[in-house]
Amino acid sequence: MKKHFLSIGAILIAVLLVAFTPSKSNRSLQGMYVFEYDPTASGGYQEANVENESNLHWKFVGIGEELCDNDLIRACRVAVTGSYVNSTSNPTALSGVTIEAGESSTGVAYVTNITAPTENQFSNKE
Repeated sequence: MKKHFLSIGAILIAVLLVAFTPSKSNRSLQGMYVFEYDPTASGGYQEANVENESNLHWKFVGIGEELCDNDLIRACRVAVTGSYVNSTSNPTALSGVTIEAGESSTGVAYVTNITAPTENQFSNKE
């Protein structure tokens, strides 16, 4: 009985550790500059547009704002450190960041990678 109790206890602890370990997409966004993809520009969700760091395509929405659900369908938001914005006091554009994108089966682009992914984050939406 004691052997089974220890096994069950170990499994319970493992499950709790996994359940409360934040995923990459849920890391703290405190102090992160968040930009949202704007598909209203000519070309909409084309891969080249999503990869373009211009403020024509990526609009600053705030510091510490939440990311999207991260469904791999269309680009949504990126969160970057102050090293990747044009001004930390009045950010209006991404600067020096590379955004990589792929296309879904419907030809809509989503973000697949970003410069310094251990510091910066990205998300997509349905």
